[in-house]
Amino acid sequence: MVRPKSPLLDPGSIARAALAALDDRGSFTMPGIAKDLGVAVSSLYHHIPSREYLLELIRGSVAAELAEHVDWSLPWTETVRQWLISYRNAFGAHPELVRALTAQTVRAPEVLEGYDRLADKLFGSGFHLDRIIDIITLLDTVALGSALDLAAPEEVWAVSELPDDSTLARAARSAPTGVARADSSFAFAVDLVISGLERELV
Repeated sequence: MVRPKSPLLDPGSIARAALAALDDRGSFTMPGIAKDLGVAVSSLYHHIPSREYLLELIRGSVAAELAEHVDWSLPWTETVRQWLISYRNAFGAHPELVRALTAQTVRAPEVLEGYDRLADKLFGSGFHLDRIIDIITLLDTVALGSALDLAAPEEVWAVSELPDDSTLARAARSAPTGVARADSSFAFAVDLVISGLERELV
């Protein structure tokens, strides 16, 4: 494929290239992105001041996709359910991005706005202010942990190495595998979280 003589650069195209590198290679560097785009590294820095800034651009683009699937007008139980499902699905497609983003402070405006709306929804539904961060951290843990679980191997536990009467081995043999296992476990976690939060309001 012939590269254009003067590639058109903008923050969005650079972010897409970085995300593709994360998905394909598990990491990215600014020189590597420049090479992928067929430009000099200095050209990237006209649009992107740092690697951290670029990660926040990617975080924001994924969050924008997530936001399209959350109806904030619904009761908090359904909003939280939609948020968890959308968050897990959006980041589940990019497990290496999850690992990269958890190492830095959230600054992307789109993401902060989404978390603020979630906090407002929870507070307006009767949750105490001093519980909001605990709840959001819990939801993050469930969503992001489940997103990473989507990338788990077909066989999570080598139960063939355990005795046949092992409880874990018997449970694993009776359970679904692969994505079906991940989906079932995630649905169970979502129901458990929401029922637990409902008790918090009593």
